[in-house]
Amino acid sequence: MGILFTNLLTPLLVTEPDDVPRVILIYGLPALPLLVATLLVVTSSAPPTPPAASSVVSQERSHSFWRGSLAAIRFPAFIVSFIGFGVVQGVAATIVTLLSQIMCPRGYSDEFTGSTIATLNVCGLVGAAVISAFVDKTKLYLETIKVCFSLTVLCFVGVSIFLLFPNMQGFIIVIQALRGITIFPLWPLYLELGVECTFQDVSEVTSNTLLLMGGQVFGIAFITLGPYLATPLTPDELALSVCNSNPLDYKFFLMTLSIVLTGSVLLTILTLHTKYKRLLYDREEKQRLSHVTLSSQGIQSITGSSQASIGVVGGRQGSPSSALPIN
Repeated sequence: MGILFTNLLTPLLVTEPDDVPRVILIYGLPALPLLVATLLVVTSSAPPTPPAASSVVSQERSHSFWRGSLAAIRFPAFIVSFIGFGVVQGVAATIVTLLSQIMCPRGYSDEFTGSTIATLNVCGLVGAAVISAFVDKTKLYLETIKVCFSLTVLCFVGVSIFLLFPNMQGFIIVIQALRGITIFPLWPLYLELGVECTFQDVSEVTSNTLLLMGGQVFGIAFITLGPYLATPLTPDELALSVCNSNPLDYKFFLMTLSIVLTGSVLLTILTLHTKYKRLLYDREEKQRLSHVTLSSQGIQSITGSSQASIGVVGGRQGSPSSALPIN
């Protein structure tokens, strides 16, 4: 939601370079009370009641970050997830950062650029909610990741093509909406899969942190690489440009990102396989507790029946009707 509102408001609030400090202050002030509340209210790293049996195991067997990081690289599924998630998040961060510079040479305004990112975020929230509910019901983590990743790459290639031409607003908005629907679910799914494939060896915090760090590392690399792959505009392209200064053509950069994404999705489809260790543990623990409960109920039932039988026999022995007549 924060990214959504900032992309909608920033083009309206910033009309010249001197407006940037004021906008940063406007965005920063609402976060200050939340920061203070977090420092005062959040006093524990775990809930009072564990949500599942696997949560207790994770807390008991949690290691230091460095030890957990060394353990994580022993799992091929985690390494593939690290690459796939890192590339997806890195490309997403790069496009959000450089989209205005990519689109303005083709005549697209900052307002339209902000609306495309807002569309991606709104549709992404809806897609993430629907697909997360589906995966929560079916537990098809691997299959959903591969499908969403493939569609994300196709959408990125499509939007990269339309960004090379002017007056393609409708096509760009539609593809950005589709890209949001497919890319947003990848974030929670990859984080969940990272925990599943490293369960009992790496803590949830460590696996999630490593995946998020990978996304930041790839993002920094892509953003740094962008200007080096950009080329000067031709005179005809300069006539279309609405950039404020130093417009460049990012065509080869977008092609490079498309190739990297294609390689990552092929790696994911062909090599990402793993057991859902945490899910299996919770199911086994639930079945074990179910058997224990049934066994205890059976024992209580047998004990209760035995006590009732003893009481009946004792009552018959002590009753007058049971005594022999005395002559």
